[in-house]
Amino acid sequence: MLPFYLPAGFITMTNLKFPCDFDIKVMGENSPDFIDNVMQVVRQHFPDYDDGDMKKKLSEFTKYASLTITIHAEKKEQIDNLYRDLTSLPQVLMAL
Repeated sequence: MLPFYLPAGFITMTNLKFPCDFDIKVMGENSPDFIDNVMQVVRQHFPDYDDGDMKKKLSEFTKYASLTITIHAEKKEQIDNLYRDLTSLPQVLMAL
């Protein structure tokens, strides 16, 4: 399955006012390193990120995991760069 990513300029099509809190949903196979790898990328862009702001949900048969990550972005480029790096991870199937 190919990863899904938002089209370039998606954030500019919204009416976000920065700084703001922003939810990102990341989905992938429920493997031991999925959360660790996603959190490593999140912390590269947001070093003060608190894991308590992440919500995890498993699919019915626990094959897939969905993470909802709430970040505090100062500018649009932070969100764009985070999406780009998250979708480059092989474990990530989709980021919304």
